[in-house]
Amino acid sequence: MESFFGKNLRAIRKSLNLSIKRFSELTGVSRATIVNVEQGHTGLKIKTMERLISFTNFTVERVSSPKFKIPTDIQTQLFLIHKNDLAKREYFMKRPKILDAVDKGLIDSDYFKSPREINEIVSYFADMGWKILGTSLQNELKKHPNVQVDPHPTKKNTNVYSRK
Repeated sequence: MESFFGKNLRAIRKSLNLSIKRFSELTGVSRATIVNVEQGHTGLKIKTMERLISFTNFTVERVSSPKFKIPTDIQTQLFLIHKNDLAKREYFMKRPKILDAVDKGLIDSDYFKSPREINEIVSYFADMGWKILGTSLQNELKKHPNVQVDPHPTKKNTNVYSRK
């Protein structure tokens, strides 16, 4: 059970762009223990396993499964879970790379079913706690294979973006 747990724990930590030090601060578990868990060392107490994932709302059984998959929007989910806990929220506010934000927070969202102007998408990300500049976002959206770019129906020199 623990070997999959360690592998999946590392994947969770990496998907959140957290160093072992920052992950240790978040969970209250020592860096040495985290390294040992991620390397698949055995003998871990269930209580420690629970502490390592308590901020996620995942169960030990789920993270220990060989079929465990990290939700594509994990950073957003955790931000929303902890939005009122300032001590934890900061761990999930790190600005993602623009492509990650588009892939994990926008493409499959219900919000992106309708055509949106760039300022609306910037506001959508701001509501998630992510400050993303409009110009950089436009450039990423224009080259993304799953994004439809069309001229705005009423505004000159303006595009609207939606999921293909």
